Amino acid sequence: MTENMSEIQIQPRFQSFEKKSIFTCWSAAIHRFFELKGRTSRYEFWAFNSVSLVIFLLSVLAGWLLDEPKMVLNIFAVYFLLPAISTSVRRLHDLGMSGWWTAPAAILTIALLICWDLEIPYSNNLLPFFALTYGTFLYWVLSCNGEPRFNKYGFEVKEPAVYNLDSRAFICFMGTFLLGLWVIFFSYIW
Repeated sequence: MTENMSEIQIQPRFQSFEKKSIFTCWSAAIHRFFELKGRTSRYEFWAFNSVSLVIFLLSVLAGWLLDEPKMVLNIFAVYFLLPAISTSVRRLHDLGMSGWWTAPAAILTIALLICWDLEIPYSNNLLPFFALTYGTFLYWVLSCNGEPRFNKYGFEVKEPAVYNLDSRAFICFMGTFLLGLWVIFFSYIW
């Protein structure tokens, strides 16, 4: 019996979480853009998305100053769409959900980009409405805490308590941007 006990390897209850800056999280997400397995913590996910949003806003501003907003948006989308999808998939895994929940968001985003690039009018504004509605749903889901135990996607990603405040700040920042998109959408309709 003691021989069998020594052969058993004890697995840790959770995956350790090193102290990371927001730029380290962003860089890690960019380098892991093909990795769809495993879990991503709430802090890592929102840090990546917050930095990406700031880069996006600066890129759009530069695009309008250069009078080439479509080109800049297309470059941004090509470079950041895959990391955003893979990070979202791993974040959903942390919540115990399937990564396929990101598929509608990716399809709607690509459809919006194609319509905008080709100057195809949105029929009755349904495409932007569905994209914003689904984006709001995903925002709400991805803001939740991860499962505090091992799930079928891997070990729990344990975050230090200090990251809860940072995560909430990132969530508020992204929520403000999402609210701004809704305001723009409704002002465009009326």
